[in-house]
Amino acid sequence: MRQAGQSTDILQLEKEVKENLEKWLNIKESILKQKSRVQWLKLGDGNTTYFHASLKNRIARNKILSLTTTDGRMVNNNNDIEEEVIEFYKQLLGSCATQLPAINPMVMRDGPALDRNQQAQLIKHVTRQEVRSNSSTGHK
Repeated sequence: MRQAGQSTDILQLEKEVKENLEKWLNIKESILKQKSRVQWLKLGDGNTTYFHASLKNRIARNKILSLTTTDGRMVNNNNDIEEEVIEFYKQLLGSCATQLPAINPMVMRDGPALDRNQQAQLIKHVTRQEVRSNSSTGHK
């Protein structure tokens, strides 16, 4: 705590004491975490149930159950899905993009911001008719 006329030695000592206190508080917190972890492992299942549930969830999320081909057919068989993916990438192989999308550095520098027109669109009143017309045409 800085006061008028206070010596730099006292300020330095206060800084060292504060750093020392923070160090010991961190050590105490670490010890308590380790003790609780040991007790939890003694009583619990080592987190394997949670791990396996998370793994099953990830596998289910990443699994492709069906695929629509480029000609509009729906494919559900694993072999057909595999063939369609391979064919898709074979068609890409050797092709050349005429234009690559790039990030506008000026937009990135400004951060996530909307102009007035975009802001107005976000708060624009939506009528029941617009909702009905969009839901009947398949827009989401």
